[in-house]
Amino acid sequence: MGATSSSSCQPWQCCRSEHSGNQPVDVISDEAQDQFDAGDIGSQNILVSATLDEESQEKKNLVSDALALPTQELQTRQSDFKSTAAHSSAKELPKTNSACQAELPKLQENVELQEAIKIWQDMLAALPADPRADKEETELRKPIDWDVKGTVRFCAEMRLITAFDLARFLSARRGDPTEACKLAQQVALYYAAVRPAELKFQQIAAPVAQGCWRFGGWSTCGYPIILSTSKGFSHTTYYSNDEYLRFAGYVVEVIRKARMGPGVHKFILVADTSGFSMGMVRPAALRCLLQLDFVLQELCADRMAAAFLMNTGVFRYGWPFISPFLRPHVRPFLKFENSNDTLLKFIDGSTLEKQYGGTYAGSYPAFSGIWEKDVSSQPAPPFNPSAPDPFSFYQQEAGSK
Repeated sequence: MGATSSSSCQPWQCCRSEHSGNQPVDVISDEAQDQFDAGDIGSQNILVSATLDEESQEKKNLVSDALALPTQELQTRQSDFKSTAAHSSAKELPKTNSACQAELPKLQENVELQEAIKIWQDMLAALPADPRADKEETELRKPIDWDVKGTVRFCAEMRLITAFDLARFLSARRGDPTEACKLAQQVALYYAAVRPAELKFQQIAAPVAQGCWRFGGWSTCGYPIILSTSKGFSHTTYYSNDEYLRFAGYVVEVIRKARMGPGVHKFILVADTSGFSMGMVRPAALRCLLQLDFVLQELCADRMAAAFLMNTGVFRYGWPFISPFLRPHVRPFLKFENSNDTLLKFIDGSTLEKQYGGTYAGSYPAFSGIWEKDVSSQPAPPFNPSAPDPFSFYQQEAGSK
């Protein structure tokens, strides 16, 4: 195993014990327990809604020029953090795509969200007027440097959180505005430290070589599909567990920026667990799974429409070691499926590979770890409200119980 980061607390370690509810007992060693007796982080970075008073605007550089950009443009932009940190006098909720705009009146009526927005405005007002310079990465294959608070990049990422992000974080924090804002801050910290859209191949070479993650087309309603497999996974070749955290963040960033069409804000995960072994819940390997847990549940809070766990024979024996880390907002959308019929309800057979019951004769390629190659593809389809939506289906199912 490579070294672990010695800087400030890693985002995936912040506050896990406070929120996860029930921790596993005697699952891992005391040494390994120290690695995740706290972990929290939350979603992505689009932009923040802020209705700011005049005094706050004069005291601090609060809202970035990004407030004027539509969500789709932000999703495809290459980060220019210096311009993002510029002042803005915007006082209204940011204009996003039409699907988000349609939800705006409903969000504005949410009391908890309005409280979260006020807390977030205060957090923005407390940012340094003269942020410290970002550190240049001179060595690629090393643990993540989490010491980024107060930097230009961190402040810019803080200003890229939207009202819609805060709404997602509220869902992940059971409607607690304070905790939702803490989660949003951890998201900004993650993006500032990891820079997933700027990662070099050398930083994620080992998990790329394992070929465990692939893009698998789109569902009938327009959700991008992530295919994963436990076959070939091994943490032993990583220079640090942070290599896996970087790679997982890279995958969802490719999906978010290049595979989500107009009106699409979620993805589907199809996870083939046929290669799972009990060695994957040993302390060192489990830390990688916890980092994946952080990316899927926190970084992508409310972005996973459904997660289908396939071929779960042996995996069920390891489930008691993993399930304590599953958050309540994710549980209704996680499905054990040893039949392919459910997938075909939401994914056209011509898109789905034969091994999962479809008619697609080929095999989707794994992520290459080269950003320009992984984001290039046919245009992503828009959301189709008339097609079966797994998120709505399982949400209604959970509400009827």
